[in-house]
Amino acid sequence: MNDHRTLRQSEVLAAFRLLFSPEAAIDLQSVDSVQHAQLKTAFRKKALRTHPDRFASEGEEVQRIYSERFIHVSQAYDTLSHYLTLRQQGWRWKAAAPSRPEPAERKPQPARQQAPTASAAPRSRRQEGGFTGSFWQRSIPRRYLRFAEFLYFSRVISWKSLVNALVWQRRQRPRIGEIAQKWRWVSGSQVEAAVRDRRQGERIGEVLLRHKLLTPFALGVLLRQQQRIQKPIGLYFVRHGLMSEWEVGRHLHKQRLHNTQFASFSAGSYA
Repeated sequence: MNDHRTLRQSEVLAAFRLLFSPEAAIDLQSVDSVQHAQLKTAFRKKALRTHPDRFASEGEEVQRIYSERFIHVSQAYDTLSHYLTLRQQGWRWKAAAPSRPEPAERKPQPARQQAPTASAAPRSRRQEGGFTGSFWQRSIPRRYLRFAEFLYFSRVISWKSLVNALVWQRRQRPRIGEIAQKWRWVSGSQVEAAVRDRRQGERIGEVLLRHKLLTPFALGVLLRQQQRIQKPIGLYFVRHGLMSEWEVGRHLHKQRLHNTQFASFSAGSYA
């Protein structure tokens, strides 16, 4: 996160537009009228709406898009929360240089008592129980939850750990074209041609469908196989020292108990 010396008005306005008002014309007065509680509420709504786990059955391209959107939403929250905190501490941008905020005029202080740096602000928010870099503050949603989602809503992991785990799992996931080629449903040259012919926002499976190299049923089989053989997300938390295998198993058991109320299938080991 930028500190008050590098934070730009354009960044603050773009963050506000992403979380609150994508269409309307806005200015800094609109941003200054927002309270931290309103910011947290807006972020929660956007974060849940763009959460990649909600699109787990849509394939790698949709997963990539929503992982990026989720990260952008999180960064927008960081920017706005940091800006509002600094405003409360009394600094303002100078009119002559609106893109380079400077501390407001105040009594001389020792050098070590300067305005808070970027590293100090996130720590203070965590201490206050804020959303950024912290944990879910409400009860667990009454719906089926995938494993990483369950850990987050159970306040076992932070949203940053959740994002990192989702990105890790997506990068480890085999590609649809690779699976189809391994099964000899398509050739390597056909996959390469499909990649070259892919339109903006189009997934490789959709290209293979358009070229009639796969049927809708075959693509569904490939997507299910991709989900089945991807590395379980619980492995991320073990490999990165966030929890032991025993702890993962304990939380998997709790997740299954939760999901039995809403679904008839289990999450699987390290799901």
